[in-house]
Amino acid sequence: MRTSTIFIYTKKLKLRVPLVILVVLSTCFYSKAQTDEKAIKQTITNFLYWYKNSKKTKGNNNYAVVKDISINKQLKRQVIDKIRVEKRVDFFRKSNYLSKTYLDNLRRYYYKVGKYLDKSSPLPKNDIVKIDGLDQDIVLDTYEPEVIFDDIAQATITKSLIVYRKALVSIKFANEVNLEIALTKTGGKWLIDHLGPDNKSLNSFFRQ
Repeated sequence: MRTSTIFIYTKKLKLRVPLVILVVLSTCFYSKAQTDEKAIKQTITNFLYWYKNSKKTKGNNNYAVVKDISINKQLKRQVIDKIRVEKRVDFFRKSNYLSKTYLDNLRRYYYKVGKYLDKSSPLPKNDIVKIDGLDQDIVLDTYEPEVIFDDIAQATITKSLIVYRKALVSIKFANEVNLEIALTKTGGKWLIDHLGPDNKSLNSFFRQ
């Protein structure tokens, strides 16, 4: 039986590689990519289910990191409390779906809001106001997270780029509702580094 051979050229060497070896290698890479993509989707959907359920807990929202500081009998100042931030970051850490990169960025986000509050004018003590940066779902970067929550089971990966321990995927939830998600494989498990809207389509829900 004759085995087909392919010659692979480099600058200094001509390699003779049986075609069957290339086919086997190609099949192995394809199989690994499929396995990784399945695990990546599992991480994403599991996290979204966890996050959806966590929002039912009383007091579990962005404003949990805000603290009122009394100035006098009439006025108060709002600040980001670092102890509360760490509790919030730890809450997300315990989901076991988020990387250190994601958690560090979440912490920095709250601190950035804190710098904005430090420059804001005092408020009447009884005032309840929206705070820029905290008045939306900062995890999904949208004012309408239910559009995603309601369609988790039907989510499909439409694009993926996986290189060694890094991955970038686009996942579709409903018509023109897509998220772009970066992940890193750590300790054999895919963890989310970044999650946000995929606005590449002109008809994207997030561009309305």
